[in-house]
Amino acid sequence: MSHAFAERALGGATAAVGKVVPIEGVSHTVVGVLEPGRNDLAGFPAVVWPVLQLATPGRRGPFGYRGIARLKAGVTLAQATRDLAEISVRIFPLWAAGFQDRKARLTPVPLLEAIVGPATGQIGLFAGAVGLVLLLAIANVATLALVRTSAREHELSVRAALGAGRRRLAWLIVTECLTLTAIAGAVGVTSAAVALKGVGGVAPGLPRLREVAFETSGVAFAAIATLVAGVLVSVAPFVSLFTGGSSLAATLGGSPARAGPGRRANATRGALVVAEFALALPLLIGAGLLLNSFLRLQRVDPGFDPSGVYSLALSLPSARYSTPAAVQGFWRRAEARAAETDGVIAAGLAGSLPPDNFGDVNNFDLLDKPVPAGTAQHLAPWSPVSPGFFAAMGIPLLDGRLFTPGDSATARPVVVVSRAWAATYYPNESPIGKQMYSGGCTTCQPTTVIGVVGDVPYRGLAGEADAVYGPVGADSQDVDLSLNLVVRSRIGAAATFRALRSALGALDPQVAPVEVVMSERLRAALGDPRRWTAVVGAFAAAGVLLAALGIFGLMSYVVRQRQREMGVRLALGAAPGSLTRLVVGRGLRYAGFGSAIGLALSALESRWLGTLLYGVRAADPATIALAVAVVMAIAVLSCWIPGLKAARIKPVEVLGGERGP
Repeated sequence: MSHAFAERALGGATAAVGKVVPIEGVSHTVVGVLEPGRNDLAGFPAVVWPVLQLATPGRRGPFGYRGIARLKAGVTLAQATRDLAEISVRIFPLWAAGFQDRKARLTPVPLLEAIVGPATGQIGLFAGAVGLVLLLAIANVATLALVRTSAREHELSVRAALGAGRRRLAWLIVTECLTLTAIAGAVGVTSAAVALKGVGGVAPGLPRLREVAFETSGVAFAAIATLVAGVLVSVAPFVSLFTGGSSLAATLGGSPARAGPGRRANATRGALVVAEFALALPLLIGAGLLLNSFLRLQRVDPGFDPSGVYSLALSLPSARYSTPAAVQGFWRRAEARAAETDGVIAAGLAGSLPPDNFGDVNNFDLLDKPVPAGTAQHLAPWSPVSPGFFAAMGIPLLDGRLFTPGDSATARPVVVVSRAWAATYYPNESPIGKQMYSGGCTTCQPTTVIGVVGDVPYRGLAGEADAVYGPVGADSQDVDLSLNLVVRSRIGAAATFRALRSALGALDPQVAPVEVVMSERLRAALGDPRRWTAVVGAFAAAGVLLAALGIFGLMSYVVRQRQREMGVRLALGAAPGSLTRLVVGRGLRYAGFGSAIGLALSALESRWLGTLLYGVRAADPATIALAVAVVMAIAVLSCWIPGLKAARIKPVEVLGGERGP
């Protein structure tokens, strides 16, 4: 058992070893306690690990066991793959009678890959978004630093005249930039330490998230990132100071207003603003795609009305319910008691609950459409249910009939299938009366389809709705010790659960139910897409804001630097609106160039976004067009205010202030 559980329940690790504890009514002796902080084995979290004792199965597969092994020293994964392939061929005759896929092979997968799995895409998406925002911030601050350096040319010229060399002046600029980024880094590290407490709410599905802690390695990474950011921020003003088009001496000899920036400095500032839009657009496209996907998922029909539907997950201890008769007797009484409870409209039992149930599947082979010899049989979600389940869930009967009490272990095997299953395997005919071999048993009595019901997704809201339902207790050898009691109630969740706990407690007070509200279960199924959309959307908003501030600051600076030119234009008869259009047009060119580069960068997003989207492609043209339109609109708004200032320049004041002595 885990160290925390031993401390909490058995008085400590030392005291726990040797004690006898009941697990599902069976006595177990504690033989070991893991080290403190260890709450999982091979990536599977738990608090107690009973020894695995396999009994002779009452049916053929599929079975959900995983083998975990450590390779010998010097053995590569490729060698292990070849060895397991040879073993698979040798033991194939043992399983060929029930599992006929001759291409099936035992295949080793690195444990890290098995644990992390699809989380790699999420982590890559978040890391990419963080990286883009960091680069945006660097480009934005570099633009502002470059503008500030240009505005300080007169001051720098005075310093140069008093003996400061270019190297000293450059070091002054670099020191200021490094100081700013150091302060920002300290604020960021402090904010991260506080925000880390809520990281579980951002992506609770990520493996080993509880082990994430604020450590020195994180601080060291932040320090290095801060130093790199400071250096990058100072590059632009540093280069401008050494290679700028204007001379410091010339600036000192004239007035600050006459000392304009060189072409190279202008080009650098423009390139930085272009880079900001190039980095902001992929973020905006990613957020738009995730939002589009999330909205589509919200519109997926779950196949039932979740309002007023509640469930209690029940597990019977095998020691006290050791025979099929005892198990089936409890389930019959529990369903009857639930149906008689005040406020309950209908009650039923089910082995699985939608929409996320990826474990309960079964293989089958249709008698009239068998799979080719030596190939894998079909697989589908397969759940035992009682006759009242469909009424409790509100799943409609479309064809045939539902289960009756006569569909027992002594009767012929029957199933009810979903409309999607029927459309997949019998697209142009009714599946009623069709037969199949289930579980790989070709010598068993065939199972007959007796009904078709509405679609309910069991492979996630984004998955297929092909489902098969068998009657609870139909397999005399495979008893269902764990089932879900599902009810539809006219009263609230709290009152319903209170009444059900009382009714079940009268049957067996030692059976502890786990309460499930189906409407909350559906909302939880949308939890990850909702969080992905929110996180990437927040990054996109920050990125677009940074780009808007960058182009606003640049165009405001351009207007200040070109006041005399614009004053001359107005004095010669130019319309004030033409100056506004001039400023806005220049800003749109920057945004346009940046968007073109951003479109190319967004193609890299498909690597992470492809597995997170539903009903929309990573290259969806409508979403991309909308994102580009938003970027261009923001560029127009950001340039509009500087453009209005340019239109309001008074030639007399500007030109009068420029007269020489």
